[in-house]
Amino acid sequence: MEPLSAATWFLHLLRAANLSQPPTGVVLYDVDFNHQQAESPVVLDNGAVPRARPTVVTGEPVVVRSFDALVDQRLLFDCVRDKRDGNLCSKVELRLADADLPNYAVYSIAFDLILSSPGSMLHVMLDVPSSHLMAFHGGGTILFRGRDPSDVSKWKVHRSPVRVFHRRELVRVSIRLDRQTKEWSASVNGAAAYSGNLRRGGDFRSLRFIAHPGTLAAIDNIVIVGFPEVR
Repeated sequence: MEPLSAATWFLHLLRAANLSQPPTGVVLYDVDFNHQQAESPVVLDNGAVPRARPTVVTGEPVVVRSFDALVDQRLLFDCVRDKRDGNLCSKVELRLADADLPNYAVYSIAFDLILSSPGSMLHVMLDVPSSHLMAFHGGGTILFRGRDPSDVSKWKVHRSPVRVFHRRELVRVSIRLDRQTKEWSASVNGAAAYSGNLRRGGDFRSLRFIAHPGTLAAIDNIVIVGFPEVR
């Protein structure tokens, strides 16, 4: 797949938010790594929105010129070569709570990723403010963790029943986070993959990408758009 233009990405986000017409939305993050020096650590951004770079980085992810099916610059997690102790190798965080922003009713989130090694495990965390999880595994499956609609006091783990993506191929993810209905949903390469409840209808604090030991993966084209009340 070829990289999407900014206009195409925006239409992609509108579809993810189930919106047919562009409402008054605010682009909070638009991160593509093309304006950073290749083969170097990622540069951070704590300024005004829209932010073009992540807010916090732990470990040593590196901006690289190319990686498998991502043909432009992207951020590489090499946790095969980087032998760190413990469960965490690298983390990239895009914070919203420190940007002095109002709370939006609906958020649309989109990003590209590639997992290259079979032992890869990349967690994508939505902090609302309790953490809601998408765990991408190198075998091509995804684990979701959110609130169980049948018993709101319990967490429910949902595993994708079959392989939903392939290693070394571009995976496009879009997420709708609705604070009005206290629901969130995700699609992968245009196909619905998950729908569940938010544990609590709190503020959307941050989006985190966490790479675990044994992971060889890359992320790119991260976009977060906030929409006011949608009826």
